[in-house]
Amino acid sequence: MAEGEKLRFQNKKESFLSAIDAYKKSAEHWRVVGEREREGVALNLIALVSYYLGDTNKALEYLSEAVKLRTGGGKAQSVSNLGSICINTGDKSKALESFSQGLILSREVGDKITESNSLNGIGNLCYSFGDQQSALNYYGQALTLSRQTGDRAREAGALHNIGTIFATVNDHEKAISYFNEALPILEQINDLYNKIYTLNYIGHVYRGMQRYDLALNYYNQVLEISSAKGQKRDEAVTLVRMAQIYYLLRDYDKALELCTKALNSSLTSADLTNQATAYNVLEAITSALGEQEKALDYFNKSLELAKSLFQQSLQADAYIILYSR
Repeated sequence: MAEGEKLRFQNKKESFLSAIDAYKKSAEHWRVVGEREREGVALNLIALVSYYLGDTNKALEYLSEAVKLRTGGGKAQSVSNLGSICINTGDKSKALESFSQGLILSREVGDKITESNSLNGIGNLCYSFGDQQSALNYYGQALTLSRQTGDRAREAGALHNIGTIFATVNDHEKAISYFNEALPILEQINDLYNKIYTLNYIGHVYRGMQRYDLALNYYNQVLEISSAKGQKRDEAVTLVRMAQIYYLLRDYDKALELCTKALNSSLTSADLTNQATAYNVLEAITSALGEQEKALDYFNKSLELAKSLFQQSLQADAYIILYSR
């Protein structure tokens, strides 16, 4: 297991793949000797790295197995992780079930870190349903707990999520203030994976302010990080947002190029939310280009996915943190 941890924290795609191999060997060893809890820890780690690499289906598969094997605080952690991933696959019912279970289990064992993560997750669900006040309440509780425990990573996550609330209601100054409070924390703890969410959202806010030059600058920073780490899901989110800007600037050819890349990345990572968003933007682009038949096809694909996801907003992008313990 130690070998896998060393490789994972190198933050390189090749190292992540090697880490998965090391964790698999560890899981098999603990299975053979009958150490179910330790096997579950290894499976949880495989799921974490798989998710970082954009393989959502594999992450869900390993996490489901980890939940069956782990107990107490460990089970709470894996259950909370499962809820985080289910949000991004559009399975909100399973996500709510998982976060609620994680919240109960974490409080039973006094695990404030998992409690904070579960509160953040429920807040994310409230946000996706358009209940911003409830989301702000859950995020506030998560922020308080993370500061009490000195958990800088989850403090940054709560700050980011509060920023998204203010971004949603177009309070741009407050949004950027919370994002800027989160960003140096992420830089301090060298969390490149979650740093891209905050950079992405700062770009999103500037886009809303019609400061397209600043928005593209932040989006390009995200692309640089996500491409280097091989994170197709994050790459797709950013490409779609850049395509939207070029659409607004009426540079339809550039918008089409970027959105097509985004769709391909979303298909690779099995991220249905980003696929739906990409189809929606492609509909607008092809319609502007006078290609009405293509536009109708993209519209139907977007609508079909949107219905299956039960989402009010296809552009919500929740900040999450997965447990490595």
